[in-house]
Amino acid sequence: MAYAVTFSTYTFTDDVEASDFNDDTDIPTEKVPRRHGVFINEEPTRAPKIVHVTGSFFKATAALVTTELDTLLKVLNSGKQQLKFNSGRYANAYKQRFSYRFLETGDFAAVRYDIEFLLADPFWYDATATSTTITSGYAGWTHNNGGDEIVSPVVQVTAAGGGSFSAATLTNSTIGKSWTYAGTVAAGAVLEVDSSEFTAENPNGTSDQANWTGTFIWLVAGNNSLALTYTGTAPASVNIAYNARRNVADLS
Repeated sequence: MAYAVTFSTYTFTDDVEASDFNDDTDIPTEKVPRRHGVFINEEPTRAPKIVHVTGSFFKATAALVTTELDTLLKVLNSGKQQLKFNSGRYANAYKQRFSYRFLETGDFAAVRYDIEFLLADPFWYDATATSTTITSGYAGWTHNNGGDEIVSPVVQVTAAGGGSFSAATLTNSTIGKSWTYAGTVAAGAVLEVDSSEFTAENPNGTSDQANWTGTFIWLVAGNNSLALTYTGTAPASVNIAYNARRNVADLS
């Protein structure tokens, strides 16, 4: 085929005959209880997607087919991994079903397989992360999320080498949400708030959730109006990083 299919470290190199994608964007009807102390996304959750990959192995001997199946199943059974069609985008996928049968060659040297991948996280992500750093204009700037969907960024605020800051608040007025870090970030240290993992760390990888309050803000597709307020010395930089979300695989 014109594209390479990979799942984690395994590349389907022989003959991929078909790849089927569904785009089931239905919203499940399960009810999620709202309880104090539990983070609940304000948006309904998208339904999972399914991707089928069908193809065949053609090897010189039955022993080589067995080795190939051993290798493939070891990777398929390793849990959540990146599924790619070419290298531009990936999905976080699980093997949901795998079946195979030997073709009528008489020597068991050819196998036809069918794999069903589950995308519980029903999006495709840019393989290269978007990373944007600003060094001034903290009172208000526009950040453009060039993807198709909301994303949960990692925000790193680095204190200047010559002074600390405290009481930092980051606001996304486009969605009307903000978070505040009440602690002090020492000169040269980094405050990191990861909205996808629900963590706040300062300094430099040390958890400090006790000093953090608010909402783990997200970025909508398109422009987002951001602002950072603080007390003390102006930070050296603010970095915002994420892998943009897409709705389709990259087969180009």
